Amino acid sequence: MRGRRFRTAAAVVAVAAVLGPVSGCGGSGAGHTPSARGQTRAALALTADLVKVEDASAKEHSARVEEIHTVGGALRARMTGELDWADGQQGDFTLTMPSLPQIPSARFEFRKDAIYMSTPAKFLKLMGGKHWLRTPLGMLAAQNATQKARVDMIRQANPTLSVRMLIASGDVHRVGRETVRGVAATHYAGTLDASRLATLRGRGLTPGDVKSLRAELAAKGIKEEHVDVWVDSRDLLVEKRTRVRTTAGEEMSTAYYSDYGVAVDVSVPALSDTTLLPPRTPKPSGTA
Repeated sequence: MRGRRFRTAAAVVAVAAVLGPVSGCGGSGAGHTPSARGQTRAALALTADLVKVEDASAKEHSARVEEIHTVGGALRARMTGELDWADGQQGDFTLTMPSLPQIPSARFEFRKDAIYMSTPAKFLKLMGGKHWLRTPLGMLAAQNATQKARVDMIRQANPTLSVRMLIASGDVHRVGRETVRGVAATHYAGTLDASRLATLRGRGLTPGDVKSLRAELAAKGIKEEHVDVWVDSRDLLVEKRTRVRTTAGEEMSTAYYSDYGVAVDVSVPALSDTTLLPPRTPKPSGTA
Protein backbone atom coordinates (compact mmCIF):
# COMPACT_ATOMS: atom_id res chain seq x y z
CA MET A 1 0.00 0.00 0.00
CA ARG A 2 2.88 2.35 0.78
CA GLY A 3 4.19 2.05 -2.78
CA ARG A 4 0.75 2.84 -4.18
CA ARG A 5 0.43 5.88 -1.93
CA PHE A 6 3.88 7.05 -3.07
CA ARG A 7 2.91 6.76 -6.73
CA THR A 8 -0.27 8.73 -6.04
CA ALA A 9 1.63 11.34 -4.02
CA ALA A 10 4.10 11.66 -6.88
CA ALA A 11 1.21 12.70 -9.11
CA VAL A 12 0.36 15.54 -6.72
CA VAL A 13 3.96 16.77 -6.72
CA ALA A 14 4.05 16.52 -10.51
CA VAL A 15 0.84 18.47 -10.96
CA ALA A 16 2.25 21.29 -8.83
CA ALA A 17 5.17 21.44 -11.26
CA VAL A 18 2.77 21.69 -14.19
CA LEU A 19 0.48 24.21 -12.53
CA GLY A 20 3.10 26.94 -12.22
CA PRO A 21 3.61 27.17 -16.00
CA VAL A 22 -0.13 26.96 -16.63
CA SER A 23 -1.09 29.79 -14.38
CA GLY A 24 1.79 32.04 -15.27
CA CYS A 25 1.34 33.20 -11.74
CA GLY A 26 1.74 36.34 -9.72
CA GLY A 27 -0.45 39.02 -8.20
CA SER A 28 -2.57 41.52 -10.05
CA GLY A 29 0.45 43.63 -10.94
CA ALA A 30 -1.43 46.91 -10.41
CA GLY A 31 0.92 49.80 -9.70
CA HIS A 32 3.93 48.14 -11.35
CA THR A 33 3.95 49.96 -14.66
CA PRO A 34 7.59 50.14 -15.86
CA SER A 35 9.50 53.39 -15.92
CA ALA A 36 9.76 55.23 -19.22
CA ARG A 37 13.43 56.07 -18.56
CA GLY A 38 15.70 54.66 -21.23
CA GLN A 39 12.91 53.20 -23.34
CA THR A 40 12.43 54.11 -26.99
CA ARG A 41 9.09 55.32 -28.28
CA ALA A 42 8.52 51.92 -29.96
CA ALA A 43 9.32 50.09 -26.72
CA LEU A 44 6.93 52.30 -24.79
CA ALA A 45 4.17 51.54 -27.31
CA LEU A 46 4.74 47.81 -26.89
CA THR A 47 4.71 48.17 -23.12
CA ALA A 48 1.43 50.08 -23.29
CA ASP A 49 -0.08 47.27 -25.38
CA LEU A 50 1.00 44.64 -22.85
CA VAL A 51 -0.27 46.65 -19.87
CA LYS A 52 -3.69 46.60 -21.55
CA VAL A 53 -3.46 42.81 -21.76
CA GLU A 54 -2.61 42.54 -18.08
CA ASP A 55 -5.50 44.81 -17.09
CA ALA A 56 -8.04 43.02 -19.32
CA SER A 57 -7.09 39.56 -17.99
CA ALA A 58 -7.17 40.74 -14.37
CA LYS A 59 -10.73 42.02 -14.80
CA GLU A 60 -12.06 38.72 -16.15
CA HIS A 61 -10.91 36.56 -13.19
CA SER A 62 -11.53 33.18 -14.89
CA ALA A 63 -11.16 31.16 -18.10
CA ARG A 64 -11.06 27.69 -19.57
CA VAL A 65 -7.49 26.47 -19.93
CA GLU A 66 -5.67 23.71 -21.79
CA GLU A 67 -1.97 23.30 -21.02
CA ILE A 68 0.60 21.03 -22.65
CA HIS A 69 3.97 20.40 -21.02
CA THR A 70 6.86 18.79 -22.93
CA VAL A 71 10.48 18.02 -22.08
CA GLY A 72 12.92 17.24 -24.87
CA GLY A 73 9.99 17.09 -27.28
CA ALA A 74 8.24 14.32 -25.31
CA LEU A 75 4.81 14.89 -23.79
CA ARG A 76 5.00 14.95 -20.00
CA ALA A 77 1.55 16.25 -19.11
CA ARG A 78 -1.67 17.64 -20.54
CA MET A 79 -4.11 19.50 -18.32
CA THR A 80 -7.57 20.77 -19.25
CA GLY A 81 -10.14 22.53 -17.12
CA GLU A 82 -11.26 25.84 -15.64
CA LEU A 83 -9.20 28.36 -13.69
CA ASP A 84 -10.35 31.18 -11.37
CA TRP A 85 -7.81 33.74 -10.10
CA ALA A 86 -10.13 36.18 -8.32
CA ASP A 87 -8.82 35.10 -4.90
CA GLY A 88 -5.63 33.15 -5.47
CA GLN A 89 -5.60 30.30 -7.94
CA GLN A 90 -8.52 27.90 -7.76
CA GLY A 91 -9.94 25.55 -10.36
CA ASP A 92 -10.78 22.08 -11.56
CA PHE A 93 -8.60 20.15 -14.02
CA THR A 94 -8.19 16.75 -15.58
CA LEU A 95 -4.52 15.83 -15.81
CA THR A 96 -3.07 13.21 -18.15
CA MET A 97 0.51 12.12 -17.43
CA PRO A 98 2.15 9.50 -19.69
CA SER A 99 5.10 9.46 -17.25
CA LEU A 100 2.86 7.92 -14.55
CA PRO A 101 1.26 4.88 -16.24
CA GLN A 102 -0.17 3.68 -12.90
CA ILE A 103 -2.32 6.83 -12.84
CA PRO A 104 -2.71 7.81 -16.52
CA SER A 105 -5.47 10.34 -15.85
CA ALA A 106 -6.92 11.98 -12.75
CA ARG A 107 -9.11 14.88 -11.72
CA PHE A 108 -7.61 17.62 -9.57
CA GLU A 109 -9.23 20.45 -7.64
CA PHE A 110 -7.02 23.38 -6.66
CA ARG A 111 -8.12 25.43 -3.67
CA LYS A 112 -6.49 28.21 -1.68
CA ASP A 113 -4.92 25.88 0.87
CA ALA A 114 -4.72 22.44 -0.75
CA ILE A 115 -4.66 20.27 -3.86
CA TYR A 116 -7.35 17.59 -4.05
CA MET A 117 -6.88 14.56 -6.29
CA SER A 118 -9.72 12.19 -7.14
CA THR A 119 -8.92 8.73 -5.77
CA PRO A 120 -8.11 6.33 -8.64
CA ALA A 121 -10.76 3.61 -8.81
CA LYS A 122 -8.27 0.81 -8.13
CA PHE A 123 -7.14 2.56 -4.91
CA LEU A 124 -10.61 3.45 -3.62
CA LYS A 125 -10.92 0.44 -1.31
CA LEU A 126 -7.42 1.03 0.07
CA MET A 127 -8.42 4.60 0.91
CA GLY A 128 -11.44 3.48 2.91
CA GLY A 129 -13.85 4.39 0.13
CA LYS A 130 -12.95 8.09 0.29
CA HIS A 131 -13.08 9.78 -3.10
CA TRP A 132 -10.57 12.60 -2.58
CA LEU A 133 -6.90 12.71 -1.58
CA ARG A 134 -5.89 16.02 0.02
CA THR A 135 -2.37 17.49 0.02
CA PRO A 136 -2.06 20.81 1.93
CA LEU A 137 -0.04 23.41 0.04
CA GLY A 138 1.91 24.16 3.21
CA MET A 139 3.02 20.54 3.40
CA LEU A 140 4.05 20.60 -0.26
CA ALA A 141 6.00 23.84 0.22
CA ALA A 142 7.91 22.34 3.16
CA GLN A 143 9.54 19.71 0.91
CA ASN A 144 12.28 21.84 -0.61
CA ALA A 145 13.03 25.24 -2.14
CA THR A 146 11.73 24.25 -5.58
CA GLN A 147 8.34 23.14 -4.25
CA LYS A 148 8.11 26.23 -2.04
CA ALA A 149 8.67 28.46 -5.08
CA ARG A 150 5.97 26.62 -6.99
CA VAL A 151 3.50 26.88 -4.13
CA ASP A 152 4.23 30.60 -3.77
CA MET A 153 3.45 31.02 -7.47
CA ILE A 154 0.25 28.96 -7.21
CA ARG A 155 -0.99 31.00 -4.27
CA GLN A 156 -0.55 34.34 -6.09
CA ALA A 157 -1.63 33.11 -9.47
CA ASN A 158 -3.28 34.65 -12.49
CA PRO A 159 -2.37 34.17 -16.17
CA THR A 160 -0.49 37.44 -16.60
CA LEU A 161 2.99 36.72 -15.23
CA SER A 162 4.06 35.90 -18.77
CA VAL A 163 2.93 39.38 -19.84
CA ARG A 164 4.82 41.05 -17.00
CA MET A 165 7.88 38.95 -17.83
CA LEU A 166 7.80 40.38 -21.36
CA ILE A 167 7.47 43.92 -20.03
CA ALA A 168 10.42 43.32 -17.70
CA SER A 169 12.63 41.60 -20.27
CA GLY A 170 13.54 44.81 -22.06
CA ASP A 171 13.66 43.10 -25.46
CA VAL A 172 9.99 42.44 -26.20
CA HIS A 173 9.00 42.67 -29.85
CA ARG A 174 5.84 42.27 -31.89
CA VAL A 175 6.17 39.21 -34.13
CA GLY A 176 3.01 39.87 -36.14
CA ARG A 177 -0.58 38.79 -36.70
CA GLU A 178 -1.36 35.08 -36.47
CA THR A 179 -4.33 32.77 -35.89
CA VAL A 180 -4.68 30.67 -32.73
CA ARG A 181 -7.36 27.99 -32.90
CA GLY A 182 -9.41 30.10 -35.25
CA VAL A 183 -8.94 33.37 -33.32
CA ALA A 184 -7.04 36.28 -34.87
CA ALA A 185 -4.26 37.31 -32.51
CA THR A 186 -1.15 39.47 -32.20
CA HIS A 187 2.03 37.59 -31.30
CA TYR A 188 4.56 39.17 -28.90
CA ALA A 189 7.87 37.57 -27.85
CA GLY A 190 10.90 38.22 -25.68
CA THR A 191 13.61 36.63 -23.54
CA LEU A 192 14.04 37.09 -19.79
CA ASP A 193 17.66 36.96 -18.58
CA ALA A 194 17.75 35.20 -15.19
CA SER A 195 20.93 37.06 -14.19
CA ARG A 196 19.06 40.38 -14.42
CA LEU A 197 16.06 39.40 -12.30
CA ALA A 198 17.33 41.26 -9.26
CA THR A 199 17.21 44.56 -11.22
CA LEU A 200 13.73 44.12 -12.67
CA ARG A 201 11.54 45.33 -9.81
CA GLY A 202 9.27 48.12 -10.92
CA ARG A 203 9.57 47.08 -14.57
CA GLY A 204 6.47 44.93 -14.73
CA LEU A 205 7.33 42.31 -12.10
CA THR A 206 6.25 42.56 -8.47
CA PRO A 207 8.77 41.74 -5.68
CA GLY A 208 6.85 38.47 -5.18
CA ASP A 209 7.19 37.65 -8.88
CA VAL A 210 10.94 38.23 -8.77
CA LYS A 211 11.43 36.12 -5.64
CA SER A 212 9.42 33.17 -7.01
CA LEU A 213 11.02 33.32 -10.46
CA ARG A 214 14.56 33.50 -9.07
CA ALA A 215 13.95 30.45 -6.86
CA GLU A 216 12.34 28.44 -9.66
CA LEU A 217 14.98 29.24 -12.28
CA ALA A 218 17.90 28.79 -9.86
CA ALA A 219 16.59 25.37 -8.78
CA LYS A 220 16.71 24.21 -12.40
CA GLY A 221 19.93 26.01 -13.32
CA ILE A 222 18.10 28.04 -15.97
CA LYS A 223 19.88 31.09 -17.41
CA GLU A 224 17.08 32.51 -19.54
CA GLU A 225 13.43 31.98 -20.31
CA HIS A 226 11.82 32.60 -23.70
CA VAL A 227 8.27 33.92 -23.52
CA ASP A 228 5.64 34.18 -26.28
CA VAL A 229 2.07 35.42 -25.91
CA TRP A 230 -0.78 35.72 -28.38
CA VAL A 231 -3.45 38.37 -27.70
CA ASP A 232 -6.91 38.73 -29.25
CA SER A 233 -8.81 41.90 -30.22
CA ARG A 234 -10.16 42.25 -26.64
CA ASP A 235 -6.59 42.37 -25.23
CA LEU A 236 -7.01 38.90 -23.71
CA LEU A 237 -4.45 36.10 -23.81
CA VAL A 238 -5.42 33.25 -26.12
CA GLU A 239 -2.07 31.44 -25.98
CA LYS A 240 1.01 31.63 -23.79
CA ARG A 241 4.26 29.70 -24.28
CA THR A 242 7.39 29.55 -22.15
CA ARG A 243 10.59 27.73 -23.10
CA VAL A 244 13.72 27.02 -21.05
CA ARG A 245 16.82 24.91 -21.58
CA THR A 246 17.46 22.31 -18.86
CA THR A 247 19.81 19.35 -18.48
CA ALA A 248 16.94 17.13 -19.69
CA GLY A 249 16.51 19.17 -22.86
CA GLU A 250 14.16 21.98 -23.84
CA GLU A 251 11.24 22.28 -21.44
CA MET A 252 8.19 23.95 -22.96
CA SER A 253 4.78 24.82 -21.54
CA THR A 254 1.97 25.99 -23.82
CA ALA A 255 -1.37 27.18 -22.45
CA TYR A 256 -4.51 28.06 -24.41
CA TYR A 257 -7.20 30.31 -22.86
CA SER A 258 -10.85 30.64 -23.87
CA ASP A 259 -14.31 31.41 -22.45
CA TYR A 260 -13.13 34.20 -20.16
CA GLY A 261 -15.55 34.86 -17.29
CA VAL A 262 -16.70 31.23 -17.06
CA ALA A 263 -18.21 30.30 -13.68
CA VAL A 264 -15.87 28.03 -11.70
CA ASP A 265 -17.09 25.89 -8.79
CA VAL A 266 -14.60 26.46 -5.96
CA SER A 267 -16.42 24.46 -3.28
CA VAL A 268 -14.26 22.13 -1.18
CA PRO A 269 -14.83 18.34 -1.07
CA ALA A 270 -16.46 17.15 2.14
CA LEU A 271 -13.91 16.44 4.89
CA SER A 272 -15.59 13.08 5.54
CA ASP A 273 -14.84 12.05 1.94
CA THR A 274 -11.14 13.01 1.95
CA THR A 275 -7.91 11.33 3.02
CA LEU A 276 -4.75 13.26 3.87
CA LEU A 277 -2.04 12.45 1.33
CA PRO A 278 1.41 13.86 2.21
CA PRO A 279 3.58 14.65 -0.83
CA ARG A 280 6.24 12.09 -1.64
CA THR A 281 9.58 12.88 -0.04
CA PRO A 282 12.51 12.31 -2.44
CA LYS A 283 14.67 9.34 -1.46
CA PRO A 284 18.29 9.97 -0.47
CA SER A 285 20.76 9.00 -3.18
CA GLY A 286 21.84 5.38 -3.04
CA THR A 287 18.60 4.05 -1.52
CA ALA A 288 16.49 1.43 -3.20
